[in-house]
Amino acid sequence: MDQIEVAYSTLLDRRTSEGTSEWKEPTRALSKDGLEHPRIGIGDLENDKEVGFQLISSDDIDDLGIQEVIRRIRSRVGSSPVYLSLDIDVIDPGLAPATGTPEAGGWTTREMKRILRGLAGLNFIGVDIVEVAPAYDNAEITSIAAADFVTDFLSMLLAETSSTSVTGRREIRDEFVDHRPSMSQQSLETYVLTGSTKIIERFFELPLDYGDPDGQKIQVFARSMIPLDKAKTPEQEANLPYCTGGPGFEVDMAGYTSMATIIHKEGYQTLWLDQRGTGLSTPFSANLVSDKSDEEIFQYLKHFRADNIVRDCEAIRKILLGTKADEKDRKWTILGQSFGGFCCLTYLSFYPEGLKEVFITAGIPPLVDSPDTVYRALASKITTQVIIRWLPNQVVDRTGPGTQRRLL
Repeated sequence: MDQIEVAYSTLLDRRTSEGTSEWKEPTRALSKDGLEHPRIGIGDLENDKEVGFQLISSDDIDDLGIQEVIRRIRSRVGSSPVYLSLDIDVIDPGLAPATGTPEAGGWTTREMKRILRGLAGLNFIGVDIVEVAPAYDNAEITSIAAADFVTDFLSMLLAETSSTSVTGRREIRDEFVDHRPSMSQQSLETYVLTGSTKIIERFFELPLDYGDPDGQKIQVFARSMIPLDKAKTPEQEANLPYCTGGPGFEVDMAGYTSMATIIHKEGYQTLWLDQRGTGLSTPFSANLVSDKSDEEIFQYLKHFRADNIVRDCEAIRKILLGTKADEKDRKWTILGQSFGGFCCLTYLSFYPEGLKEVFITAGIPPLVDSPDTVYRALASKITTQVIIRWLPNQVVDRTGPGTQRRLL
């Protein structure tokens, strides 16, 4: 029974209950996440609330969504020094069974990784991961998950935070009832990826419906990536041309850093958008429309097509570059791939005056009234294509039945 008096958070509990002065301020930034533990009594939860812990339960990820969980953690800790401790039993035992206290109903490894990546740029001073029990780890499932979390930890520690506070980020709102009067940029957070790239995270408040610009507003998130070797002074940074784009969904910074590096070498800074409805932009989820009719859902979703994504980009361009003295400096370059290619041509159709260059790597829609003409031309090409296949010692060109010609 004496052992029950000592548990994972005993250190924090004792220090806060003793009220020692050096813990009074830090306690305001403490957060416990993923609580799903049958051995926690109501007294423990009441005490946690009394001393100032913020609690996020396992169920909250379903009710609030991953991005809101990230927002609450970031808003809570702000610019305070952060020590992150991850207990592996927050993960559902179906995905991480090798732990001393497995608890059904935990988070998935994918959810945990997205949350960890969403904390990049906080003022981390240390991290740990605990409760992995290799002796119970069939096929090393839990160890693989833990090692992957450590990789995410190390990636986060490469980000050097600036003094910019993130506490000003507003709560994600119910998009069906929120109404704001103006387009604006807000809640900037700046940090530096060690020795290479400056990151500025931006939120833009934009109309849901551009036909009603003073009506309901949504937030669109964008991340600026600025190569420090090309912009060593604020003046150079201000004059560095923009190249903007996105994959049609939220932009994972880790996944697009290599592409950004290639573009940066050509003398650009880049701006990566979480297009409306995705990522850290105002989300769309099943929970959001659970009490809405099909007609209400349709009327809302119709504002999330390529035309409004392009309007968002143009509004952001004007916010970032609209005050430049020289007209050519108010233009920017866009890059589109797949769905982004469709958006590029829409942008060219709507706002060619805002564009300096357009790069399309794939995703070119038919430039005619109907796709039928394109499909007929494609079918013709397919039926007459040359099929190349590898044989043990030669490559053969097979252009018709019974005919072949040695190519190599």
